[in-house]
Amino acid sequence: MKIKLAKNISFCLGVRIAEKKILELRDKITDDIYIFGELIHNKIFNNYLKEKRIFISENLEDIRNKTVVIRTHGIAPEIEKNIKENAREVLNLTCSKVKAVHKIVEEYSKKGYFIIITGDPDHPEVKGIRGYADNCVVIASVEEAMTLNINPKDCILVVSQTTFNLNTFTDIIDIIKRKTDNLVVKNTICDATSNRQKEAREIAENSDFVIIIGDKKSSNTKKLYEIVKNINNNVFYIEKADELKSNFFDNINDNSVIGIVSGASTPMFVINKVIEKIKNGGKDE
Repeated sequence: MKIKLAKNISFCLGVRIAEKKILELRDKITDDIYIFGELIHNKIFNNYLKEKRIFISENLEDIRNKTVVIRTHGIAPEIEKNIKENAREVLNLTCSKVKAVHKIVEEYSKKGYFIIITGDPDHPEVKGIRGYADNCVVIASVEEAMTLNINPKDCILVVSQTTFNLNTFTDIIDIIKRKTDNLVVKNTICDATSNRQKEAREIAENSDFVIIIGDKKSSNTKKLYEIVKNINNNVFYIEKADELKSNFFDNINDNSVIGIVSGASTPMFVINKVIEKIKNGGKDE
């Protein structure tokens, strides 16, 4: 049996920076800390923070006169304004890649552009981006792009959720180009996301089984699963080692190649437990 571990594994750089800064803040103060929304989409990591009295809340009453951290996904400017007016201290841990999207959208909105955002309309990052646009729409698929009504006279800007599927983004752009000549495209998909997606394809093509590790709410992890599933049917999407059941190990032999891929919000200690369980043949040791 051979384990093929992705090079781009566990936290991306933005999440590592956020983790470092919030733990440094924890060491400096004794009071409870509140994150406005989940710092990252991983319940195991969130429970780890809770043990350190770092709590999650999107209720302004909960955070009044408290130390508040703004999540990595970012928030709309009006919400940020309200937080700063109510909190005692604010630490903004919005990912720099997401902040860059905010700046682009704000700039082009002021110029009168209609903004198209590719991504999940219910995702916190996308909700935050929308807050910087005066006039926008969110689309998540090629089908939505095909039915999108665009005024040929409008100036259009297209940006993306940083964890969106790169191939889908490219296909959507091709469709929108046919609808208007006044188009500006900013590929705001994070390089870390693109690299993970590319590596996931390579691992799927060269492994007998692929394990995707990450929270089921994690957008970037779900995209990895979708990519691998289209290539390799022997794919298992799990959040922790306990989810690897005996039927998985029944199909493993000495010649099996097991690929392991993770989302950008998956802690390394979770990944290590999965690796240990595989090496132990399914035993929790």
